[in-house]
Amino acid sequence: MIDAAALRQTDLLARCGESDLEEVLARSSEVTLDSGNLLFSEDDRAAEVWVLLEGELVITKISDGAEVIIDELAPGAFLGEISLLTGTPAGQRARARGPGRVLRIPADVFHSLLRSCTAVTETVLRTMAERVRGIEHMLAERERMAGLGTIAAGLAHELNNPAAAVHRAITVLATELDALDPIAQRLASHQWSDADVELFSALASEARTHETERAHVADALEREDRAEALCDWLTGRGVECPPVLAAALAGHGVTVERLAALAGSMGPVPLGDALEWTHRMVAIRELLADAGRSAARITELVRAVKAFSYKDTTTLRVADVHEGIDHTLTMLGHKLRDGGARVIREYDRSLPPVDMYGTELHQVWTNLLDNAADAVAGRKGIVRLRTAMDGDGVRIDVIDDGPGIPSDLQPRIFDPFVTTKAAGKGTGLGLEIAKRIVDRHHGRIEVASSHDETRFSVTLPVRQPTGAATPDSYSSDPPGRAEGRREP
Repeated sequence: MIDAAALRQTDLLARCGESDLEEVLARSSEVTLDSGNLLFSEDDRAAEVWVLLEGELVITKISDGAEVIIDELAPGAFLGEISLLTGTPAGQRARARGPGRVLRIPADVFHSLLRSCTAVTETVLRTMAERVRGIEHMLAERERMAGLGTIAAGLAHELNNPAAAVHRAITVLATELDALDPIAQRLASHQWSDADVELFSALASEARTHETERAHVADALEREDRAEALCDWLTGRGVECPPVLAAALAGHGVTVERLAALAGSMGPVPLGDALEWTHRMVAIRELLADAGRSAARITELVRAVKAFSYKDTTTLRVADVHEGIDHTLTMLGHKLRDGGARVIREYDRSLPPVDMYGTELHQVWTNLLDNAADAVAGRKGIVRLRTAMDGDGVRIDVIDDGPGIPSDLQPRIFDPFVTTKAAGKGTGLGLEIAKRIVDRHHGRIEVASSHDETRFSVTLPVRQPTGAATPDSYSSDPPGRAEGRREP
């Protein structure tokens, strides 16, 4: 049986007077919990405050579809006060971990305690502030981790394509190089006149020149007709003409007229070997070019990852905003493409570089572009990025043609935990974090939304105020102060 001495062991009632404790004992009730019992869930509105007398309670919240533990309460703790005082749903679950006992203090008794016992008011206000701050910090970290997860998933996909292309090019290169040996031996066995050598060199040069014509021979029927004509001409000259060779020559832009002019009086056997050698060499150059482009893409992705991993948030550096936006597009390209989004860049490349802390602004572009990708997903929509001067600063617009933000949410869209996404699909902190970073850079972020367009506009000063003291990070931890150090 609970008594006044037991109540004084709790956080909420430790400093209450005897009369207050007597009222709590008289009008409250004790509830026994079995392991796994749910005390309340996200949508419940509290009509009481609970004090944990025995056992342990686990507080969880649904975030991105997963149930995340945000707190673990030991005997003496209380809960339910935020929902009761604000009249809002709890937004979290409380579940017993093992058997336990709780004291149910009805709403009217709790309100009476707030009026009569200053110590209760102080304890409640302090605990509420700590809990809100703790939840915000946990979800902010989860928001960043979710962003990293999105980036990592896209990065894995983006790296896989060029890596597979390099592997494929190397594999085919080995085959092509092996095929060159017998051709080289046959070429060496021929008796070449000076005219033949000159024609052979011209043929190789012509094939290299016509590599650029491949784009102009894009029509399948045109390539097929050209290949058939080449094969007929070569066969008429007594040259064996595999369809693969004819198709390759046609694809390289070689015509019957040009081949006839180059071949001249060259015999059928050396002409066939020369054509096959030329075809193999052009194929090898194309494979090397493909591998080079894929390697360059991998380098671009690694550069973007390095930019994202720059951890210094106190050093003031000067950088081009377009570079950060493009790095973000590189990292989120997979998600944008999968959602059918078409990205249009409308950059003013004459913009001056701006002062920024580390790569914090990457988080802003990530959050805005991630939201835009969600807004147009499945709609084949457009995400437009526009930059321009705005007075003495630069403005960056992220525009999507999605369904827009409900008008009642727009005034609160930068508040913590406000989201347009379905329950469990977002923390509601992405835009709040973005605003905090922009504020830290002495800029502003604004939204304008209708039923068919949403525009987020970020305006940043070109130079940060000299000697301005700013928080050392945008986390939910107690903000520190640091003098901005500038590096080029």
